[in-house]
Amino acid sequence: MPPKKKTKNNSNITKNNNNNPTEDQEEQQLNHEKALTEQQPQTAISRTKTTDLTQKVARLLSQEPASSHPLTTNKTSNNGFILSNTLNPTIPLLNHADLNHQLNSLIDQKLEIFNEKIKLYQNQISQLRRELETKDQLLDELQKIRQTDAEHLLEKHKQIAESKYAGYEKLTKAQDETIKSLRQKVIDVNGKLSRVYSGEEERDRQRLEEEKEALVQTNQQLKAAHDAQRKRRKEAERAAQQASLLAEENVQEQLKEANDEVKTLKKMLNAETENSKALIVQLNQLRNNNNNHNHNNHSTSAHPNQQRTNHPNHSSSNNHQQQLLNNEKTIEDLKRRLSIMGDFTGLEILSSQPDHKGPIFECIVADILNRGFALHFKLQVHPDETCSFSPSLDPERDSATIKVVPDFLRQFIRFESKARSHIYWKLFQAFNLQDT
Repeated sequence: MPPKKKTKNNSNITKNNNNNPTEDQEEQQLNHEKALTEQQPQTAISRTKTTDLTQKVARLLSQEPASSHPLTTNKTSNNGFILSNTLNPTIPLLNHADLNHQLNSLIDQKLEIFNEKIKLYQNQISQLRRELETKDQLLDELQKIRQTDAEHLLEKHKQIAESKYAGYEKLTKAQDETIKSLRQKVIDVNGKLSRVYSGEEERDRQRLEEEKEALVQTNQQLKAAHDAQRKRRKEAERAAQQASLLAEENVQEQLKEANDEVKTLKKMLNAETENSKALIVQLNQLRNNNNNHNHNNHSTSAHPNQQRTNHPNHSSSNNHQQQLLNNEKTIEDLKRRLSIMGDFTGLEILSSQPDHKGPIFECIVADILNRGFALHFKLQVHPDETCSFSPSLDPERDSATIKVVPDFLRQFIRFESKARSHIYWKLFQAFNLQDT
């Protein structure tokens, strides 16, 4: 590029700074002419400036002596270069520092000119790029607009041809599939014909007929078995209904008999309860009489002399002894009767003791079915025609009994004397009639 050539010229100028003025002038003119021949003129102003500068440099370097006999001397500079100067004895030598300063200033001017040219070239390049972009845009728009009617028709014909080609491909595919299916049908028909010709078709038909007959027979057998099973099911249902009716009738009869038996047992229980009450009263009377007789015996033993003197009283004591023996026999008989009653009712009176609040009977109630249930309690009869019930239950010993005894009989209660039969019936029902 032109800037490179100018920098080359500048380097040539710097290399030849130490030559003599005439040689420097000649080389500067040659380089200037070569640069002018290589470069194209950019602007008239730049050419005039360049020529003015070269002329100034030439005038500065072409200072010659006035006499016709110059004296040429060679000197060595501090840098080791040989300086050749045409000396005139009448003219003093040039100052090399001034010459270097002038050359440096000239080089700086040249560099400034080159920088200005570079900026100018950069501006021109950017302008050319913008113009090129606008031209490219215009070219694209022209390419979009330049389609003619013939091109439009060609595009339409192309689309029509493509659609026809796609339809033709679909049609050919469908035809190929149809041909394949027809070929398969032909193969199947040929196979059937070959089987007919070879007699295999007749054998297959006979085999199918035999299978059909076997299926019909199997179906008839299954139908007959189904009918027989249905008849058996109906008969079983009828028998079950009859059995249920008979069982219901039997249950009703048994329930009726059980209810009647319960009623009779209740009557017997009430009668036995009343009987036991009477027996208990008799037993208490006998015990009281026995106690009175014992008291009389003690009194007679305390006064033996009086008994001896009173002979009639001695006969009365013998009568009392006889009555005592009779009472003991009666007591034994009552005990046996009470034990028999306990076997039937489950109630046994273990003992009785008098109390200022009423006599206390220690009793036990057990089941008559040998289930292992038993309840030990104390029954006290008060003078106000009330009774108190005090059960004696151990959680570990009587765990099974506690489960069946009603809740209100698991603790102390007081009730009227009329409710004693109800209390006993609840215990009897819990021990003997309830399912455990």
